[in-house]
Amino acid sequence: VTLFWQSLAPMQRDYSIYIHVFGRGEQRIGKRDSYPGRGTYPTRLWHPGDIVQDTFEVPIAADAVAAAAALLEVGLYDLATMQNLPAVDGSNQSLGRPVLGRVKIAAATPPAIVQRRSATATFGEIVRLASYNLGATTARPGDRVQVTLYWDVIAWPDADYTVFVHLAGPDGRALSQGDGPPLDGDYPTSFWSPGEYLPDTHTLNIRSDVPPGQYPVWVGLYQLESGARLSVTSSDGTPAGDRVVLGTIQVEQAQ
Repeated sequence: VTLFWQSLAPMQRDYSIYIHVFGRGEQRIGKRDSYPGRGTYPTRLWHPGDIVQDTFEVPIAADAVAAAAALLEVGLYDLATMQNLPAVDGSNQSLGRPVLGRVKIAAATPPAIVQRRSATATFGEIVRLASYNLGATTARPGDRVQVTLYWDVIAWPDADYTVFVHLAGPDGRALSQGDGPPLDGDYPTSFWSPGEYLPDTHTLNIRSDVPPGQYPVWVGLYQLESGARLSVTSSDGTPAGDRVVLGTIQVEQAQ
């Protein structure tokens, strides 16, 4: 990681630099702490207007869960007090935590053993829904059903897509849903690579007002900003709309 610092005012202390990498579930999987220039150019010697270039290697933990799009956080702190210098953006608004961006943590993703198989469907010629696990086939209003999707990436996605999981009524509208980014937001689709095989779990929250009955579970992908869904192609190459039915859930009478 190469950083370019510009000094804005004289400093009376020698501040330390930290670079932290956060992976799945905000777990810290890499860190590097150092003085600027590895101690050869302390901040108290910087002059206003100086631009200082510093390059660091940040080791990633061998047991880091991957694949992931890890967050790269960088800042300055006072080693004596362990207090970070506050970070603001160009409009002088507090950043909270100064995250520079994300870095892909790659890993082999072999296909998993699953209990159920879906009809093979391809979304936007980008990703194939190879299989799935439906956590329950019966539920009551207020229940939460786990739905695990197994994505087989076949091309480079051109955007970040959101997954929708809907319990659909007779008119096709969602009675309950479990929309969200894949892999809890830890690995957006724009980081996916062809050949990856990714398990992705979502929670379908059965609304308390869903009447008893048997309902299909629909799955698809869409862009959050526009709402545009990826088109679906069935296993025989024919267009199949913009969603796939996984199976059905029997909603029973509430107790």
